[in-house]
Amino acid sequence: MAGIPGQRDGLGPAVDARRRPRARGNGVGRRRLRSRLPGPARARQRGRSRGPGRGQCRLQLALLRRGRHRRRRRRGRTPGPGLHSGARRARRDPERPRGRHRGRAAGLRHRQRAGGPHRGPFHPRHPGPGDGQGPVHGHRRGRARLGRAPAGDLLSGNVASPAAAAAHVFVADLETLELDEADSHHLSRSLRLQPGEAVTASDGAGGWRLCRFAPGPALEPDGPVRHEPRPKPEVTVGFALAKGERPEWATQKLTEVGVDHIVPLLTSRTVVRWDADRADRNRVRLTRVAREAAMQSRRTWLPEVGVPVSFARAAEDLGRRSPVALAHPGGRPPGLDRPTLLVGPEGGWGPEELASGLPTVGLGQGVFRVETAAVAAGVLLCALRAGIVTPGANGA
Repeated sequence: MAGIPGQRDGLGPAVDARRRPRARGNGVGRRRLRSRLPGPARARQRGRSRGPGRGQCRLQLALLRRGRHRRRRRRGRTPGPGLHSGARRARRDPERPRGRHRGRAAGLRHRQRAGGPHRGPFHPRHPGPGDGQGPVHGHRRGRARLGRAPAGDLLSGNVASPAAAAAHVFVADLETLELDEADSHHLSRSLRLQPGEAVTASDGAGGWRLCRFAPGPALEPDGPVRHEPRPKPEVTVGFALAKGERPEWATQKLTEVGVDHIVPLLTSRTVVRWDADRADRNRVRLTRVAREAAMQSRRTWLPEVGVPVSFARAAEDLGRRSPVALAHPGGRPPGLDRPTLLVGPEGGWGPEELASGLPTVGLGQGVFRVETAAVAAGVLLCALRAGIVTPGANGA
């Protein structure tokens, strides 16, 4: 039986040995072998995992070597004159220790460069030796501090505005200067102020006072109570409610640019609807957001955040205080003759709202989101009031 061609000693169907494909050599290749297999067998052969190919193996090996090289380079043991090698880094900074405790060296260099004790990466640096009355460059929390007062003015109490102080808080009484728990944590833990640093406290109604930060934490008065008049005219921006955290973002930015009154609106095309209970909770939250934004922007007047009102009621109530205008494409440029501007939803004002008889004001060529249009309106009106922007020939 074994000598008869066409049989395999009972191991399977008869297959001609002369037509059996070879694995390698000058016989049938792998592709032709797969093409000769039946359909199910070909599918199994195609889906079988053959492991990584030669190119994938080379790539994995290169990545492993690269990671090992990076780990050695971070430890400072890689020789060679590379740009980021340990030897090059040692030649560039001989005082930098090479090893695990390189973070301590960063703190040491920061203390030497700052000329004072190490106080973390987000705190203002004291002037170094020989700087005299040079400006203190603060970069706490990434906030921009332009035009900050010299260190001598901060220590002597010669501060012309709250913008020159290290921090700004709101208190109920400028005589007692009692801090609440949140503000105490903010000054001592978030800002990490040191005793003796200048802090300004305000009552939210234009009054403010220069103080010093003391352990406790507490505030010690270091100057008389001053008062800033409210800017005129008062700028009011109303915006239609939107989904998510966009009302909070709009309230924060409107407070930072200097808007006096912030009014959420319920229009005919507003999707978000708040019931009475939710409206009260959201008003408390928006008021807290406005207070924190006023602390960051060093405002002495806290903005007034209203409850969501309908378009008809907002137009009637706000119209008694100052002239009202609607933000709508194609309107005239904004001006201080109408310091109250209402921003509709992203779908635009409804026909009955446009037929209310209120004039329209244009904010640009494009179609903005609700929060973008509200902030643009607040920026333009506050800039006109501060004299930073002057109206053109076709302005108000």
